[in-house]
Amino acid sequence: MKFSRRSETLQISGQDVIITELSAGEFEQVMQVEGEAAKLALMLQLSLGTDEDVMTWPNSVVTQLTTAVMDFNGMTDSPN
Repeated sequence: MKFSRRSETLQISGQDVIITELSAGEFEQVMQVEGEAAKLALMLQLSLGTDEDVMTWPNSVVTQLTTAVMDFNGMTDSPN
């Protein structure tokens, strides 16, 4: 069976940003990383499909993206 990952387009700081659901393998990869900042950076990079250093982006952008990605991937108590 083949399943498609969900994606969602968000408007953040005037830009359209597409976040994609993590695969099980990507989720495992994030969980094995040491340190919360490194986990956060990898989770955002994988979900956004970028190799940019997201930790150089403005904090407000990283916070919005983190909240959206965590909610989207069921990593919070908030219903999707």
